[in-house]
Amino acid sequence: MPLMAPGTGGSLYEVLRIEPTTMISEIKTVYRSLVKVYHPDLSGNGRDFTKIHNAYETLSDPKARAVYDMSLVSTRRQ
Repeated sequence: MPLMAPGTGGSLYEVLRIEPTTMISEIKTVYRSLVKVYHPDLSGNGRDFTKIHNAYETLSDPKARAVYDMSLVSTRRQ
């Protein structure tokens, strides 16, 4: 199950393969599933794991997520 180009031109939501409406509890579940596949000790690919971890850190924090969502909105307007 290859990761769909984590972080390459996509949003943090795409990195985690979730919708912007996904609840924080679900994000944690998805993150744990992806870690089991992409952890560097298991896959040898630390770059994908780093992208997944960074996406999780932002999207699991309500304040950071709100700031990120606002940045997406402003980017779309431009």
